[in-house]
Amino acid sequence: MIRVLTIILSASVLLSLDPASSSEVTTFYDNTVSKLWTVRGSVFKEQDIGPTCTAETRLNNGSYVHLSKDIDQNLYFLWVHNTDWHLNEKELVVRLDFYDQKGSPLSYASLRAIAQDSSSLDIPIDNPKAFLERFMISNQIQFTVQKRLFRVIVDKPAEIFDEMGKCVDAWETSKGNAGARPKNDFTGEVLALACGSNLPDSKKDKDSDRFSQLCNTYINGWEDALFAFGQETKPFCPPAVTVKQMSIVFFDYLASHKEERKLPAAQALMLAFKDKWPCR
Repeated sequence: MIRVLTIILSASVLLSLDPASSSEVTTFYDNTVSKLWTVRGSVFKEQDIGPTCTAETRLNNGSYVHLSKDIDQNLYFLWVHNTDWHLNEKELVVRLDFYDQKGSPLSYASLRAIAQDSSSLDIPIDNPKAFLERFMISNQIQFTVQKRLFRVIVDKPAEIFDEMGKCVDAWETSKGNAGARPKNDFTGEVLALACGSNLPDSKKDKDSDRFSQLCNTYINGWEDALFAFGQETKPFCPPAVTVKQMSIVFFDYLASHKEERKLPAAQALMLAFKDKWPCR
């Protein structure tokens, strides 16, 4: 009960998390991920919230979605503003539906939400791992509340989370706390669990395709980002391999390197591939 209450109180300050609406904001990170999404790091003065990294997408009608992480508390929140909503209750349940690129449904979740006004919702994410798994394989997310729908495009989910990680690193570096960053919820262990669905002898069930897609999408996005942002030399030199083959190499590496399973997934991938395919 205490933990739930803390989350709700922390979420209530998200009304001020739009940097464009407040002059009491210092921005320490700002980078564009795609035509639709931007990641920004902000410090809010005189607010009951720590430094925050936020992935943001905005629509032409003024609606927007923020996926925010409070760095100090290691808590995630969604802040959703839809100009077409007319909410008439304070505490609500919002349904999130996740869709692939073809518009086919992948999964859904029902979360508690707090209405800050008739068109804005705070949505605390009390299970970041489950949300992240859904987000990473999605192309669209639909919010349904009081029978009103609002759908947004998620064009580069892996790059969005990678950029949020860089935002957190930027804050820790600026404070001289590099190496003391909060726990990363998407660890090598989590990714390896998904990649296990690519093993030739793995047992298939109803979630196998979803986990395989999560694994492959993450590795593809991670590799694209790796060579797109400032890598002058390749850190590893693989032969012509498929992403499925890369995922199996990663799975096998973590199977024999237990001490590295709790590392962030991106870091664990780098170690696995450098070990398997060192550049001569």
